[in-house]
Amino acid sequence: MGSYVEDVYQALYEQILDGTLKPGEKLHIAKLAEMFGVGLSPVREALSRLIGTHFITALSQRGFIVTSLSLDDMQDIYATRTYIEKIALALSIENGNADWEANLLAAYHRLSQVEKKTAVDTIEAYKNWEKYHRDFNKALIAACGLKHLLLMQENIYQQTERYRRLWFLAGLKEDKILKFSIKQKAIMDAAIDHNIQKATHLLEEHFESAKKHISEFLQ
Repeated sequence: MGSYVEDVYQALYEQILDGTLKPGEKLHIAKLAEMFGVGLSPVREALSRLIGTHFITALSQRGFIVTSLSLDDMQDIYATRTYIEKIALALSIENGNADWEANLLAAYHRLSQVEKKTAVDTIEAYKNWEKYHRDFNKALIAACGLKHLLLMQENIYQQTERYRRLWFLAGLKEDKILKFSIKQKAIMDAAIDHNIQKATHLLEEHFESAKKHISEFLQ
C-alpha cells in the first residue's frame, strides 16, 4: 500500500500547489479514491500526511478541506521563514567548509543556467525552475548542523512555495520572467565571504521582495 499512498500524496500535493484543488475546497475521500483508482485507506493516509504540510485542514467529524489562503497568513509564513533561514544561514556560514562552498557554487551555477537559457512561461518550465531554486536554497543552509531546524525550514518552504506558485500561475500571460539568480548570487557571495550580517540582510531583503509581489497578487 505504501506506493499507493505516496502516489496519492504527490498527486494531491501538486494539485494543491497548482490550484487544481482550490483553497477551501472539500476533499471527499470516496471521490478521490475513485479518481486515483485506489482504495479508501491510501487516500486517508495521504490526507493525514498532508495535514503536516498545512496544505489541508482536518475538520472535526467532517473530513478534510484544502487550507485557505490569505494575505495575513502569507505574511506570517514569510516572517517565520525569514527568522528560521537567517539562523540557518548564519550557522551554515559559521560551519561551512570547502565542500559546502563547492556544492553551493555548483547549485548556483545550475540555477543561473536554467534562468539564462529557459523561458519560464509554462507550469512545467516553472516546476523545472523550482527544482533548481530549491536545490540552491538547500545548499545555502546545508551546513547549519541542526536537522530539526532544517525540517522546520522544509515545512515553511513548502508553504511559501504554495503562495509563490499561485502568484506565478496567475501571471503566466504576462510573460513573467524569474531572475532570482541575480539576488541569489549576492547572498551566496556574502556567505562564501563569511559575512553573516550582509548575507542575512540580503536574504531578508529577498523575502521582502517576494512578499511585496505576492501581496499585490492577493489584494
